[in-house]
Amino acid sequence: MRHPLVSLAALGALLSPLLNAGTGAQGQPLSASDVTSVRSIVGGVAPQWSPDGARLLIGGALGGSDLWTVPAAGGLPTSLDIQLGEIAFLQSHQPKYAPNGQWLSYISNRNGPAELFVRSLRDGTEMQLTNLGGRINSYSWSPDGNSIAFAGDKFGHFDVYTVTVPGKAVVRLTNDTRYEVFPTWTPDGKRVVYARMDERWLEHEVLERSAAGDGQPRTIVKDVDFFDYQAGGNFGYSLVSPDGSTLLFRSHRSGWINYW
Repeated sequence: MRHPLVSLAALGALLSPLLNAGTGAQGQPLSASDVTSVRSIVGGVAPQWSPDGARLLIGGALGGSDLWTVPAAGGLPTSLDIQLGEIAFLQSHQPKYAPNGQWLSYISNRNGPAELFVRSLRDGTEMQLTNLGGRINSYSWSPDGNSIAFAGDKFGHFDVYTVTVPGKAVVRLTNDTRYEVFPTWTPDGKRVVYARMDERWLEHEVLERSAAGDGQPRTIVKDVDFFDYQAGGNFGYSLVSPDGSTLLFRSHRSGWINYW
């Protein structure tokens, strides 16, 4: 019965500032905009465990920030003071923790086009990680938390890149007029796996390429007759097994969307 109690405690923690002397999570009086901007914690940003399992990342809680954390055992929420800004159609902010527990990443267009940002979980400093001037529709952290692979459309079509954290060194891995999106990493961090769609967004290939950008891409599997109206989002990320031997991907080959 522990988990339902934790959920109720977290919800109560979000509401208690409004019910007790009109103070917020930081002990400061709530402004009128804070009170009127209270919204559900369900929706927008899916809850995530922090790497150490001590807290949960949530979105859409109280006014003043788009991202908050709450103790997993229940308690008052803590604002991360992050304004995500608006996002384009078929995109999302996708906040994610780095596997090494040092960073929180997200997509934002608050400075113009959608770019990758990271926030240090040690001292709270933020930095804009990319400056490509296009959209970013998908990304994932390397297993060691030192790099991010992402798909950006700087040249009018999505290509796959990597960027070092916090060094900001960008390497372009693909150069094709077709959409190449939703990159993930092999467990050893040496290769990036991604999807490539034809011009109709109907046929997919899953390929892998050296994360260093050397050599040529290798096709792992091809999938046909899967109309992907979400610019790759319906096909999504293909996942490599922990031992690096097997790939999990979505397919419509049986007449229904299933995992293969």
